[in-house]
Amino acid sequence: MARLFDGILDRIGNTPLVRLNSYCDMSHIKRNIYAKLEGENPGGSIKVRAALYSIERAEKQGKLGEHNELVIEAANLNTAVGLAVVCAAKNYKLVIVMADTEDNERYSLLHAYGVQVVLTPGSQGMMGANRKADELCRSNPDAFRPRLFYNTAAVAAYRPIASEIWRDTGGAVDILVAGVGSGATITGIGEALKRKKKSVQVVAVEAEEGQMLLSNKMPVPHGIRGISTGEMPPLVNINVIDEVYPVSSACAYGCCVGIASNDGILAGISSGAVIYAATQLSRMPGNEDKMIVAVLPDTGERYLNTGLFDYNESYIIVK
Repeated sequence: MARLFDGILDRIGNTPLVRLNSYCDMSHIKRNIYAKLEGENPGGSIKVRAALYSIERAEKQGKLGEHNELVIEAANLNTAVGLAVVCAAKNYKLVIVMADTEDNERYSLLHAYGVQVVLTPGSQGMMGANRKADELCRSNPDAFRPRLFYNTAAVAAYRPIASEIWRDTGGAVDILVAGVGSGATITGIGEALKRKKKSVQVVAVEAEEGQMLLSNKMPVPHGIRGISTGEMPPLVNINVIDEVYPVSSACAYGCCVGIASNDGILAGISSGAVIYAATQLSRMPGNEDKMIVAVLPDTGERYLNTGLFDYNESYIIVK
């Protein structure tokens, strides 16, 4: 049956849940890992859900609308693109502040959506970008600043994913695996799933080199973009997490190659970390017959210039 969408924003959500058949066979585990493909959202990531929720809440609160059509945010690429999709569809002007450490192709992607990009010195990191965004907001007092990395609206935006997982698995989900950046994804989905089924095990994935939930040590640089950002996740509900699984950058890269070459799923670096953790969980005694749902937050197309898929022998596909 044909299905028409009134606009691109109606395509957000209801992403596919796909079993990783060939990857599981190659890894010598049962076919019990299912990938929630958030890269199938408009803009290519889970972040568009939070962007839409935040913008529409601002509209209801009168912070955006007829007399205010400017959105300013300091953001990484996925959040920036998510906001870009929503603002383009709603005819809002969007200014994104980000560090000048990205390649030109990523800036061009934002320009394609009509975004004005303001760059800050890479040495200042996100702190510098946030300071500049605050400065721009002072100059434009009517502008709306979502602050999605710290905004509880993001947690609420991800709760419907739990309902989608519940519907698509018929309530059979046993283990949820998700990465932790701000903590919004695992908190929103985990809380909602546990309300439906208390026995669901929620597993948080961190970069082995940048652990914050398992250790109070100063994290070191790592290659898994989107998780273990160097500060305690501001939106995480520790009580919903049953286990924290650290994954090395090499293992994350390897699993990205593994699911792309075996199941045709091109996903980002943090998705590889989630898949690696799910693989090890599947091998644990008693888990072989459990349904494991791994949340893959974005598309791998965003990482083609990072060397992610330039396979070499140092990549660890499975252990």
